[in-house]
Amino acid sequence: AGTKPFITAFRNCQFGEEQQCLFCDINSNARQMKRQGRYTVTTPYKKVEQVAQVMETIYNAPNSPEMRPHSYTITGGAITSLLAGEKEDDFYLRYVRAIKERIGSRWSCRLETVAKDVEGLKKFRQEGVDIHEPNMEVWDERLFKVLCPGKDRHVGRDAYLRRMAEAVDIFGEGNVTTNLVSGVEMSQPHGFQEVAAAVRSTAQGFDYLMDHGIIPRLTTWCVEPGSALGRSPPPPLEYFVRIAQSWYETWRKYDLPPPAGLGP
Repeated sequence: AGTKPFITAFRNCQFGEEQQCLFCDINSNARQMKRQGRYTVTTPYKKVEQVAQVMETIYNAPNSPEMRPHSYTITGGAITSLLAGEKEDDFYLRYVRAIKERIGSRWSCRLETVAKDVEGLKKFRQEGVDIHEPNMEVWDERLFKVLCPGKDRHVGRDAYLRRMAEAVDIFGEGNVTTNLVSGVEMSQPHGFQEVAAAVRSTAQGFDYLMDHGIIPRLTTWCVEPGSALGRSPPPPLEYFVRIAQSWYETWRKYDLPPPAGLGP
């Protein structure tokens, strides 16, 4: 089963084609699955009780110590209106509640959503979310607007930064992370041309975020053919080496704990 079960509860994004993150293929992927007959409903979201049952099976299965599950992640596309009669917060909290009813609270619950205001953050914490990950995706101010138009329009970069810092006060240091799509700042035609400039930009983000107790998580950008950046060349290996070094040096500089829920 793996040590970190990952639940994509809603395999779509209500930002739609016009505002969807340019590197993301979640909507085109959902359409492809539907054509293949893997979805029999109009909106591709998972049944709450079915997810809870699978999680119960995973956590009750015998495992060797090194393969023992220690956390789980609930994620999915942005919800801008209603889904299954619920707004975004309540939609995803249905899964949190159902899973905790089955397996309890011994294991960390990690919830990935857009950045939330204080009221929403407190609600997440009260309902049993242990780790919050509002995924910012890209640090550079200009590229955030270009590559993440939905997040820019519905939340905004300044609000992302403010809300993530507020989340640290509610969830605690180490329990607030934000995904940065490592390499997408070099995507063409919008991104940096030179490795040094791309690393320098994101390194500034590392410093700001970690200084505020927010631990960025790097996910290597995979060029998805179904995304708007599907024809962009990937960054060179040098970029990934240098950005990993920069992350580690900044993490040591601020003496932060490991990002919670991701294992050793």
